[in-house]
Amino acid sequence: MPRRFAIAISASSASLVLAADQASKAWAIASLPREQDVTVIPGWLWFRLISNSGATLGLLSGHNWLLIGVSMLVVAAVTLIIVRGHAPGAVGAAGVLAFVVALLLEWRRRRRPGTAAGPLR
Repeated sequence: MPRRFAIAISASSASLVLAADQASKAWAIASLPREQDVTVIPGWLWFRLISNSGATLGLLSGHNWLLIGVSMLVVAAVTLIIVRGHAPGAVGAAGVLAFVVALLLEWRRRRRPGTAAGPLR
């Protein structure tokens, strides 16, 4: 993949993700009642507005500057990899897609009645 094309695709993707993230947060704050479930598809999809000042599951709560710093380092590293032309191209995209498909298949397997919910192998 040509370097300029990879940079353009990466920048466009990042911009779209950022815009979608901010738009969904604005919608949630304006539309959802605080800490109450709003069911969209019973048993499968619901929304709940809560606050979290840390990372996933409240890890490092109150240490926002550390999380921002680490996030900026990761963004800088990914940017450097893309700009220098070392992006994995289609193999990297196939890897991400394979990971998401594996997660969805595992989630589906665990939701079936009578299957054990053991650790991922």
